[in-house]
Amino acid sequence: MAQVDKYLLPSERAVVVARRHWAVLLREFSEVVIVWLILIFLLGLTDSGFLGLVSLFFLLFSAIWLGWDVIQWYVEEFAVTDKRVLLVSGVIIRNVAIMPLIKVTDLTYKRDLLGRMLGFGTFIIESAGQDQALSRIDFVNHPDEWYRRISAELFGRTIVDYEDVIQGGPPNPTDRLPRI
Repeated sequence: MAQVDKYLLPSERAVVVARRHWAVLLREFSEVVIVWLILIFLLGLTDSGFLGLVSLFFLLFSAIWLGWDVIQWYVEEFAVTDKRVLLVSGVIIRNVAIMPLIKVTDLTYKRDLLGRMLGFGTFIIESAGQDQALSRIDFVNHPDEWYRRISAELFGRTIVDYEDVIQGGPPNPTDRLPRI
């Protein structure tokens, strides 16, 4: 069961549910590798018990730090439903950021060279009104597929009530056709 499932309404249908691409961890992983190389070099240079103990402490601490980052990446999920956009994150304190789908006015999709090589992209979601917590979502996994699904949900056909049209009333643009 996905972490985001417990935050969905019974009337909601998930369009996309996934976690960010593993490349989001590249920076943390490279920092830990650099620290380990430096500490292993220092361990080889010294015969001092205290410096060796401090180096071992930092080796262990950096491994725990990297493990924490991996756990945070693993529990974070991004979802788009037929009604809203959700970002669920946090290991100890759970954070759920939500944006109603009807407030989305523009969706920008970007992929740099590294993103195209590794398979991730960035979505920039603009909404009516103030800046939102979900305005930029980096390291989106399978971004081509996500973009097609989200675009179909955002810009899909609307239901037209023909009696309203005959009586001169405009159709409600927030009503969506049911999925087949």
